Amino acid sequence: MKSLKNFFKGLLLMTVFVLLTLGFVVSAAAATQFTNPILSNATNPAITYDGGYYYAVHTRPGGTNYIAVRKAERLSDLEQAEEIHVYNVPSGQSAVWAPEMFKINNKWYIYYCADTNHDRQIFVLESTTSDALGSYTSKGELSLPFTRNIDPSIFTDETTGESYLLWTYSTMSDNKNRNYIAHLSNPWTVDSSPVLITEPTYSWEASGRPITEAPIALQKNGKTFIFYSGSAAVSNYCVGVVYNTDGDFLNPNSWTKMSTPILSGNSTILAPGHNGLFKSPDGTEDWMVYHARQAPWNSNDWNWVAHKMTWDANGFPEIFTPDTWGVTVNGPSGEPVNSNEIIIDNGETGFTTDSSWTTSTSVSGYYGTNYKHDGTSGADSSSRWAKWTPQITTAGRYNIYMRWVNDPVNHLRPDAAPVEIKYDGGTDTSKSVNQQINNGTWVLIGTYDLSAGTNNYVKILATDAGYTIADAVKFVKN
Repeated sequence: MKSLKNFFKGLLLMTVFVLLTLGFVVSAAAATQFTNPILSNATNPAITYDGGYYYAVHTRPGGTNYIAVRKAERLSDLEQAEEIHVYNVPSGQSAVWAPEMFKINNKWYIYYCADTNHDRQIFVLESTTSDALGSYTSKGELSLPFTRNIDPSIFTDETTGESYLLWTYSTMSDNKNRNYIAHLSNPWTVDSSPVLITEPTYSWEASGRPITEAPIALQKNGKTFIFYSGSAAVSNYCVGVVYNTDGDFLNPNSWTKMSTPILSGNSTILAPGHNGLFKSPDGTEDWMVYHARQAPWNSNDWNWVAHKMTWDANGFPEIFTPDTWGVTVNGPSGEPVNSNEIIIDNGETGFTTDSSWTTSTSVSGYYGTNYKHDGTSGADSSSRWAKWTPQITTAGRYNIYMRWVNDPVNHLRPDAAPVEIKYDGGTDTSKSVNQQINNGTWVLIGTYDLSAGTNNYVKILATDAGYTIADAVKFVKN
């Protein structure tokens, strides 16, 4: 009897081990991935998650006369998601920036600031339906006592259900930016006096110009945190935090500022700031999205970067350094895996070359852990090539994307590297890619019918002058 019990005990332990192992494998295989930046040539990031989709609202560096929204199931899809211009601002408004969107009572509200004939002001839009990508009507300009109002955001207190406006007042008299809070009676009506919650007092808030701006709230661990940006939006831009523990939001003495920023730039990633906040699809993780620039300095090179936040034992956000661009990381928990997507990275099954290509990590922006190049800055013969051959399970029409890293300093990249696509029905030799631009992004090469099996491929030829890059290719079924 004892031996029989030991047998079943051993069988049970083995079963648990196998299930845990399988569970681990399934979990690891099910994790989505993305690389930063998640959206290029965009400023003032704002992402919200609702009904299985991320909604990203944005403008472009320098401001626009429209407001754009993108919709995607995964962070990795935002760059290729269609940019829908949901609203064109009327005459009398210009240089729109810092939009944020919120869903309230099954309608969407977009807050934004714009230049007007009476300085910079904040406006509110209301969706005509529950569709975030549908049409919007203006609820008008927010009635505020100041003349230079920017960077609006709102939050609803989890305890009382009361809503509050956060925004920045850019003071002309002393050239400082300060953050304020006021109560909202509805999404477009302020019904209290403004209360000061931050002004620049630390040196890290005063580089270039004394600034605290772009407030956004997150309630967690019994505290209300407001993240904001400090200093001028140049190389020393950073993210700070002020918090409240008693729920008395309209009492200026109830706010405590953390003495150091939680995010600052470094020699590679410059000016991280103007952050947004969002939850992972399963609600278990807090994520920050901020805009930043990559060295060397370029005033128009704003890009969105996503970061999974962590919290210390006392319930405060932990300090972190800027996320490295071009490195593949796990996506937010609960993101659906795209079963219609195949990515072949260099060095993986399905990737081949004519001979030995050089492995490198000297330029950031690559997919995975590295990239390869042909080893010479000159033009090679047509016998030098790299090829990606997918294992297609379901025949159909596929979008094909290619990724590479450029050389921003020496520009030693081909501007017309020939690309050959073998598809169901023939071979397309008319394509080429300019690897001097579009660093670290998925570039659409074309759309083709692909047959099941391994008869299809993408091949790049090293016949154009410059180091030809072979990084990764993505196949997405329509």
